[in-house]
Amino acid sequence: MESANSRAIDLGLCVRFVCEGEAYAPPPPSPMQDRRRALDRVFTPAFGLLPDIAEGLDGRPPAQAPLPPASLLPAHDPEGFELWWERALMFLRDPVRVWVDPQGVRHIRVVGATVYSIDAAGTVQAWCWEIPFIGKCLLVPMRDVSVAPNPFGWQWLSLWGAGLRLEVQHRAARRGHDLPEDLVERYVDWMLDRFRGRIRSGCDLRQLRLKVARAMELDPVALDAARRTNFVQRRSHVAADEYNRAVEQRAALEQLRRDAPGLVGLFLLVCGKEGFPADGEPVQRLKRYLQGRGMSPRGWRLIQGASTRLLQPLAELRNDLASEVVAYLKMIDALGWRAEPDRGFMRCLLATLEIELVPSGSIVTPFDFTPRTMRRVVDWFETADDDGQAEILQCLGLVVRWLDAEGIDQCEGLARHPGWRDTLRWAQAWERKSEAIQRVTQDGKGLRSWPTPADVVVKDLEVRFIASAGELYEEGRVMRHCAFDYLQGCQEQAALIGSIRRRKTGRREATVMLAHDGERWAVRQVKKFANRLASQDAVDAAGAAAEALLGWGVPRASSADDEGWICE
Repeated sequence: MESANSRAIDLGLCVRFVCEGEAYAPPPPSPMQDRRRALDRVFTPAFGLLPDIAEGLDGRPPAQAPLPPASLLPAHDPEGFELWWERALMFLRDPVRVWVDPQGVRHIRVVGATVYSIDAAGTVQAWCWEIPFIGKCLLVPMRDVSVAPNPFGWQWLSLWGAGLRLEVQHRAARRGHDLPEDLVERYVDWMLDRFRGRIRSGCDLRQLRLKVARAMELDPVALDAARRTNFVQRRSHVAADEYNRAVEQRAALEQLRRDAPGLVGLFLLVCGKEGFPADGEPVQRLKRYLQGRGMSPRGWRLIQGASTRLLQPLAELRNDLASEVVAYLKMIDALGWRAEPDRGFMRCLLATLEIELVPSGSIVTPFDFTPRTMRRVVDWFETADDDGQAEILQCLGLVVRWLDAEGIDQCEGLARHPGWRDTLRWAQAWERKSEAIQRVTQDGKGLRSWPTPADVVVKDLEVRFIASAGELYEEGRVMRHCAFDYLQGCQEQAALIGSIRRRKTGRREATVMLAHDGERWAVRQVKKFANRLASQDAVDAAGAAAEALLGWGVPRASSADDEGWICE
């Protein structure tokens, strides 16, 4: 019975189950429900209190409210506009109200829009009103809560909008008008824009923020540590989840500020990760965590001596990999930097890379296949003068793309590694070849292509058969294998190359090569990214594609290798 009622509550149903002949006895409220109800009683939203919030004020002379565009005139209420503006000014002049509950938790209402609850330990929770339910205080996710600056941007002004929409509808109904919801929403947006203009020209927002900051009494050590992670998290504010973690680790952060200030931001970013040591001296805890994940002693010494700006290039990472701090540090370790990495070099590198996150939680980059060459590039950069470093930075993207495409085969196997000039010359030759390939794939009528069968769909995968040199080259470049070597076989219809992708996202899962054995098309090889073994789903999709090709056509010649498609 209890589980059925819990399920009904989760679904938001107004139904409760009882045994036959018994009355329903509601369970006691949870501590969180008690707190919400207390906040509902003590505080009220700035706007949205009905039905008679403006009673006794309607007899005042009409105010000089600005006129909205003609499309919004049916919703315009000049008296209401000035009444709402006066109420807004009241909250701007006195933006903070503090209440301490019997449990010692401080609750701070900010600009009539949000309530911050700060417990005895110093951690923060935030609440705001959901006006459609007549002002219920609802808990806000911590990642969406700003503790500094506060109030953050114009969020507090936007939170007034829900209550204003309710009041505009209510006042219009009292005048006998029924306004469409979209008209009310556009009118309130216009009104808030006018409020914003008046606030900017006539209010001191700096003083408002200072009043809020003094009332919240945030811990300066935790706040400073949380700010150091902002650029990595791509936030222009300090979020409550980061601040709360800093409060929990305050003793360790205080010690780090004395012993190793450059490690404060890094420590806060990784201290919540799985496997991070729970006790011990903070520098040693960080050292054990990184070395347990493959960091070399030399790499640790480099990180320990670096400045707080070590992680700044992480902001350039795409695909939401900025949280992979350890993988980035291992990348620095693999590059063999002798001193703190040059931030311009690392930013250029990260902007060029095609980065993939693998199930183990690490990232796959060209460093996994070209450690020797990239170490040499870093060595050349560290020993070059200003002009030499500028040249390397200018050409670094080209060199990385060349290494990614085919430079591994040229460089990594040589007994004597070439110098910078030879490396750059090979990369430039590859670029000219790539441009020539792109030109070859087009003629006056468009792409030169060869016939291919229809795409094959297998569950959530599809096999897209490649029909042009440009597509074949792109498949090999993105998947990091030499599928383009089979251009002639595809043109002669002796081979078929298919890109196996996810139907919903289009993400490439693997590449299949099929060849004709005289009777039927057969799968010769299925390869994943960087020539890794493909998943069973991809192999099954390749087999289904071969079955679907029965009777599709017979090749004119057979120049494809019977041993299949070998990617090195």
